[in-house]
Amino acid sequence: MHSDLTTVVQIADLAAYCVNWGLRLKGMTEPTRPEIEALARMVYDMKFVGKWLDENQQERPLYSIFYVDD
Repeated sequence: MHSDLTTVVQIADLAAYCVNWGLRLKGMTEPTRPEIEALARMVYDMKFVGKWLDENQQERPLYSIFYVDD
């Protein structure tokens, strides 16, 4: 069985892979894969940057792409 969303999910996976290995944000120490840096930059340039209110009604930045150290 084939889902209509399968192709879209695969594209999202490829975009995430490109960002993970072709882009370095503050705190990321591993080297990039130079052959995918241009693709990573294209994905990164489409990022969302906005604002939200926290539980104290303080305005905070909101990013669609950010680094989480695990």
